Amino acid sequence: MSNPKPPKPARPIANFFYTDSGLLEEALVALDKRLGDRCFTSEPVSFDITDYYVREMGAGIMRIFAAWKKLVDPFELVDIKLLTWEIEEKLKAGGKGRPVNIDPGIIAEGHMILATGKSSGHRPYVGRGVSFDLTLVYHEGSYRPQVWTYLDYAGDDIISMMNGLRADYLKDLRNMENAIEPDPSTGGNK
Repeated sequence: MSNPKPPKPARPIANFFYTDSGLLEEALVALDKRLGDRCFTSEPVSFDITDYYVREMGAGIMRIFAAWKKLVDPFELVDIKLLTWEIEEKLKAGGKGRPVNIDPGIIAEGHMILATGKSSGHRPYVGRGVSFDLTLVYHEGSYRPQVWTYLDYAGDDIISMMNGLRADYLKDLRNMENAIEPDPSTGGNK
């Protein structure tokens, strides 16, 4: 029999598609206010793997990834997703489409999850309009895509980036656990 215990905290991350770098900065600042300091911001790259977002966002879509230092309870991803919807709506400001599309997620020891508003067989509904997409699973030394993983997330560049973010996350997790572990010789904290 297993006993209930709280989950290990996870590293919040987000993927941003954007066509206006000023509005992207507004989105990043809004998330920084909620999540604290960023520990990673990728270089912008052109997003041309699909034209799925062109009708809504227009041509010239760029992409970045960001991650935050603060580790969170994995279910805080629901609140983060709700916040990203609010940010997207605010940045729209009555205009058509989204100038910034934010896909938040978490990195944990065994997986990388994205939050979505679209339920599916591999996306269990977790509440308040949000489902979790098990995008990558860590196995045999690397994140691995699933049959449903978006093609870009299954690519070597993103998997390599996620593996690096996981390594940094594990260091921070160990440091956090060591900082709160009682020292048996002193009866207090290390």
